[in-house]
Amino acid sequence: MRITLSIPDVLARRFQAAIPARQRSRLVTRLLEHELSKRDDTLAAACRAANRDKALQRETDEWQSFDDGIAEKSLDDYRGLVICKAMEASISLIVSAELNMYLKGWHLILDAH
Repeated sequence: MRITLSIPDVLARRFQAAIPARQRSRLVTRLLEHELSKRDDTLAAACRAANRDKALQRETDEWQSFDDGIAEKSLDDYRGLVICKAMEASISLIVSAELNMYLKGWHLILDAH
């Protein structure tokens, strides 16, 4: 897959001077994988902490005990899906925002392997 990124001219020139042409995509791929892995770990830790929160669990149980006559799935049925979707959306927004903010001014086309 090819993607186009915009980065500052000064950074682009340093990148081209320091990294041989055939190694650039591989380096950017490794850097992105590392950063996304750190963010995944951070988001997963935040989700685990929220799931351990006793006050939140009591409040959730209280809401779940409300009987409006409509059959609902338990929170556990949705928890995994909600966490995954939240992580997915957060990672996408963070990466997009940071790449836009830090990588303006130069167009770099990368081949993802």
